[in-house]
Amino acid sequence: MKLLDSLLPLGRFDDTEPTAVRWAWSGSGFAVVVSGTSLRARVAGSRSWLNVRVGTGDARVLELAPDREWVDLASGLPRGEHEIRVELRTEPLVGELVLSGLETDGRILAPPPRRGLRIEFVGDSITCGYGNLAPDESHSFDPATEDFSRSWAGLTGRRLGADVHCVAWSGLGLVRNFDLEPAPTLIERYRYANPVSRVDWEFGRWLPQVVVVNLGSNDFFRYPPPDAERFRSTLARFVSDRLQGDAGTKVVLVDGPLLKDGVPLDESGRGQPSLSLVRGHLDAVADSFDPAAVFRLSLTPAHPDRGYGADWHPNLAQHRLNADELVQFLVGRGLAERTGPG
Repeated sequence: MKLLDSLLPLGRFDDTEPTAVRWAWSGSGFAVVVSGTSLRARVAGSRSWLNVRVGTGDARVLELAPDREWVDLASGLPRGEHEIRVELRTEPLVGELVLSGLETDGRILAPPPRRGLRIEFVGDSITCGYGNLAPDESHSFDPATEDFSRSWAGLTGRRLGADVHCVAWSGLGLVRNFDLEPAPTLIERYRYANPVSRVDWEFGRWLPQVVVVNLGSNDFFRYPPPDAERFRSTLARFVSDRLQGDAGTKVVLVDGPLLKDGVPLDESGRGQPSLSLVRGHLDAVADSFDPAAVFRLSLTPAHPDRGYGADWHPNLAQHRLNADELVQFLVGRGLAERTGPG
């Protein structure tokens, strides 16, 4: 039996190697059902952090390292059937999960069924959950303080009982990145099943019903702002491609929560209306499509009263607020039904 046949892949995956499956996007991983008291995994790859959850219990944090081959995912379980979910807390810039074997003291059973609503999140550090566990803005990035499952996207997925794919990477934008280097943008990397192995994703394997896009924060971080026509046309092409993938797909264009007017400053020290500019671009793109297919949502911006995570990124309170807003929006528009906890 192929390894992939014994598990349910979560998020995008690369199975081009005959003896291994690879994941790198935030929140991706696998679920497996065992009849037994333990489960071990044979893993490889660079440093990554995982959430391991047995049934509906709390997640256990597991750090992978290149010098560890076999890791215990669960042990000491009561005899019986158990669903075990393993998901990346971290993003592709941290590393990947490479699985080449599973062992249990019992039996590996048929994989669990997929969850209902299929939601794809497309974004940057905000969606990844960059630094959301850090106590304040004075901390720099550390993989230990990034947890996608507690980001606004991860929380939304759980509250809606959704099958979530996330395509996000810190510092990347729609037409240009945070550091203005010519590295590929997030839109240019969107094609990948795994951006570390750079294997293309077969889009027919999983078609989202809702695509939530939150890009622009990195594009507008520095002065001058990107060309308006280029920004709008790039986003419009991306939206059009998503709508053509399946007749029932809906797209939600989101701004916030890090964008704000007054930054950055131009050469004369005048603040730029970044948030207003991005909202204008997103409104214009949304208005060019059928309003029953493309929607707009402005999230509440981050504020000192709620505090910050690492490098002024959203903390857990901000992520919970924005997840509340997105869930309410999707349910209110008839795009989702609340079925999960929270």
